[in-house]
Amino acid sequence: MLDELVRTIESLRKRIQSHGLHIGDYEKRTRVSLIDPLLSALGWDVSDPSLVEVETKTDNGWADYALLNVDRQPLVFIEAKKLKEPRPAIEQVVGYVTKENVNGANIRYCVCTNGDYWHLLDVRSQNPAIMRTSISQGNVHKVALNLVGLWRPSLQDGVYAPVTEPIVETAHQDSPAAQTKRTTPQTDESAQPATLSDDDWMTLDSRFEVTGRPPPTRIRLPDGTETDLSRWREVIIQAATWLYSKTALFEERWSRPFGNKYLFSADGNNPDSKKPFNSPEPIVKGELYLETSLSNKDMLRYTKAMLDRCGYSAGSVHLKLSS
Repeated sequence: MLDELVRTIESLRKRIQSHGLHIGDYEKRTRVSLIDPLLSALGWDVSDPSLVEVETKTDNGWADYALLNVDRQPLVFIEAKKLKEPRPAIEQVVGYVTKENVNGANIRYCVCTNGDYWHLLDVRSQNPAIMRTSISQGNVHKVALNLVGLWRPSLQDGVYAPVTEPIVETAHQDSPAAQTKRTTPQTDESAQPATLSDDDWMTLDSRFEVTGRPPPTRIRLPDGTETDLSRWREVIIQAATWLYSKTALFEERWSRPFGNKYLFSADGNNPDSKKPFNSPEPIVKGELYLETSLSNKDMLRYTKAMLDRCGYSAGSVHLKLSS
């Protein structure tokens, strides 16, 4: 199933690139060309009214799609927008869900999509934005791992379960849960730091000493992009910049503290103390600033935490270190 989903995403990416101008001005074309095929790849045949109710009437308006459970009760409401509407607002479909739940429904999730950008909210969560991904911009396999949580058999228990690590061998190839797994990098705290030869590449979750060591000369990010470095703090800057460019570091993620420390703000001021960061680095000037006044150890620790919050393992980032 995961292979089919990846193929569908690749096909839709090409369609957006080749026919985006033709599709973009029309919601109907967006739905038929982009949204319906993806839902179908996830097991939601929009032509089957036992699986998907199209144009669902609510007390607050019409939801474009309702994904149904085995009792034909809505699990997810989806609001469709034209492809040309970048990052469409999700408030409309949230209103549909909220009103229906007040009237006795039990709908936990809602989605807004323009066929390219998919935004999923959990209305029961204090941090409701649990998935944002872009078919045209994101790494194809990462997009698939985000979207596989909407696979119909997986969603029947009413819980969206994203997957963050790629395929493993299994005897049950028909289940995405069997083909993929969620893992947290395991660190042996008693292990000795790795011995380095000149110009070794090390994953960010490897144990290596930073005190007194020259900074890495290069960083390799999860999509294979490499960038030269000259200071230790550039590790977290480059990681944050890359995550933001991939729409993985969005406001619901950067605006929360990491432990008891705020790393990001929209204006360069600490959201807690309201005082300026000691060393703010603009990730996007005028939009997002990163506090870089960190020790080398803390910088690595917070980089790992940031990657984890955005759905990437520390093992997916490599540093080129010198002995």
